[in-house]
Amino acid sequence: SEHRLGQRRTLGRIAGVVRGDRRRHAARGMRAALASAPSQSLAFLAARWSVRHASIARAANAASASPAARRFGSRSAAAPTSHRSPAAGRADCPPAPRRTRGGHGTNHRDATTLAMAAKDAAEEAQTRRYRPCAGGVIFNKEGLVLVGERMDKPGQWQFPQGGLDKGESEADAARREVWEEVGLREPDIEFVKTLGGSIKYDVPPGTWLERKGFAGQEMFWSLFFFPREGEPAEVCTLEGLGGEKPEFRSVKWIAWEELLQVIVGFKRGTYMSLRELAEPEIKAFLQQSGGT
Repeated sequence: SEHRLGQRRTLGRIAGVVRGDRRRHAARGMRAALASAPSQSLAFLAARWSVRHASIARAANAASASPAARRFGSRSAAAPTSHRSPAAGRADCPPAPRRTRGGHGTNHRDATTLAMAAKDAAEEAQTRRYRPCAGGVIFNKEGLVLVGERMDKPGQWQFPQGGLDKGESEADAARREVWEEVGLREPDIEFVKTLGGSIKYDVPPGTWLERKGFAGQEMFWSLFFFPREGEPAEVCTLEGLGGEKPEFRSVKWIAWEELLQVIVGFKRGTYMSLRELAEPEIKAFLQQSGGT
């Protein structure tokens, strides 16, 4: 009937959209993964995305082979290639799609798509410039971290950070930024360590970084311990030191979970990655030093 034919066509369109979205999403996802975690290998990323998109393929096949699909007379791609002719009394039923020999055609196309996406993402990553920056994560005995409310974006909070000067190490740059932006330095705070690796993030269009030819910033983070009690406003200086303009209007201690809700939007992914690196180091330090 026309009703059944319309339902079969709808199921076919859904399966086609899923396959097309799978290819497009693979390319976008591969580029995003390389930008956010450039230290990962292409082989790891390809395996990661192939697993993910294989699950999408299985879901699409399951949908077309569901009881509803069988009830409406449609055939899945895994069905036998033999099909009935219009003379057999099924003139309204289109031929079943031909299955690739061995059943590996879809996997081969997925692997090719992922390989091309990885190549495109790698080439794009090599041409994108990221400004080297250092940031300081200051924590207290309770494991809370010190953040400042941005002067230019009220209600949005972040850690002290800034660009590396020529010839400056990541640790020295973090010390300088913490001093310039919140007025803390040794011996009021204790340098713990610089975290391994870096984390990149892209900035929104129209920023001064974009005008300078940068796609974003590459962050190197260092940890500092604040051993004293009390509110940070009692010890921090926010008017901007070292000839720098003020960055923050206020400061406070905050838990990681809460920070991820109030962080500047385009840095949320960066802070989620930073938490994975920093939180175990903070807990280990506090346990060793007798903190919480």
